[in-house]
Amino acid sequence: MRTIRLSRFGAPGLGIALLGVVLLGASACDSDSGGGGAEATAGQVTGVPGPTVDPEAGTPVPPKSEPTPVRPVVTGKPGEGKGSSLPGKPSAPPTGPATAPQLTAALLAQAELAATGLRVDGPDRAKDTAPNPDPPPAVPAVDRPECAVFAQVSVFDGGAPEAWAHREYADAAKPDGARLGVTLSSHRDDRGAALLPALDRAMAGCSVEFAVRAGGPAPEQWSVAPVDGAPLAGDETTAYRVTVRTGTETRVETVVLVRFGATTAQFVYPGDAAPDAAPYAAVITGQVQKARALLGR
Repeated sequence: MRTIRLSRFGAPGLGIALLGVVLLGASACDSDSGGGGAEATAGQVTGVPGPTVDPEAGTPVPPKSEPTPVRPVVTGKPGEGKGSSLPGKPSAPPTGPATAPQLTAALLAQAELAATGLRVDGPDRAKDTAPNPDPPPAVPAVDRPECAVFAQVSVFDGGAPEAWAHREYADAAKPDGARLGVTLSSHRDDRGAALLPALDRAMAGCSVEFAVRAGGPAPEQWSVAPVDGAPLAGDETTAYRVTVRTGTETRVETVVLVRFGATTAQFVYPGDAAPDAAPYAAVITGQVQKARALLGR
């Protein structure tokens, strides 16, 4: 049996804490004695601190000076996500489409999954496709060409990605529990911005079953339906459910795509659970927040 592969995988809101340094400066004010008033002597409270007097030697002792705080120096190239002298402070977001290492660094890590009950499952996969393009994705034969985009190995291929990074997550306690695949992809020009509207347009005509020949003895019957409840994160969001019927068997996968700037986040999980249900809502929201903080809009 063929498993649907709409992303690069086989099967609470998180914030980024930014540390800062506040430099405090002391200002001195001259004291005006006014007409006929007694002048302040060294050691008294005045606008300008005076020297104290050594009781034994009888000579003035200059006041102690506090060291000036050191400003943090940020090193490293913009967008590397490292090199700051303050832990947890990212470098400037990349100015163009993110690279595969930058996308990988923006994926949710194990330490950020505590509230979700998930764990990282298996090694990451990532690739910079701009200098080393993937071969044209093999799209199964579809009897309605307008629906072929949903039968691709990776839906984001429709946006001609410059780079992508993928990580899989699984239930930390139950082997047969929730599973989720997350892919971040970067796009040049308006290719990423055109991807989600194109999917929305195609969805309406693909709600009726269409035949997909995926290499089996008989074609599979696919249908696509929009899904409500996806977290409203990023610049635009779309979600849909794919139902595949083969003989007497039926399988379902839910897909959520969120675009922010030149980056698209794709979430795919088996079953028909709503995107706003646990643990999916927390992962979607947290992933978009982290990626936007590191990669920019």
